[in-house]
Amino acid sequence: MHVPVLAETDLDEVLATLEAEQPQACVIDSVQTLGAGDLSGAPGSVGQVREVAARVMELAKARGIAVILVGHVTKDGALAGPACSNTSWTACCSSRASASAPTASSGR
Repeated sequence: MHVPVLAETDLDEVLATLEAEQPQACVIDSVQTLGAGDLSGAPGSVGQVREVAARVMELAKARGIAVILVGHVTKDGALAGPACSNTSWTACCSSRASASAPTASSGR
């Protein structure tokens, strides 16, 4: 099995690689480190995280790529970076989660 790894923080490069490689699945760890050059603000800012997540999900839906967006938490359990990444991740994943699967909010 071939599992390519891309060490990149530029969103355009990540999207171009996904477009070219057409993988079945992709893990982005962490969404707070990706940045879009055409947006103001640093990677991890509210606008950046929201737009990065939206652009990745748009491409993933169009190409049928399963995506896992990883957002890190602090030792205290708070989300590292803006909480808006949680909203995008939950909206994306909640439609795919089964009723019996554990979720971050259920504590199972």
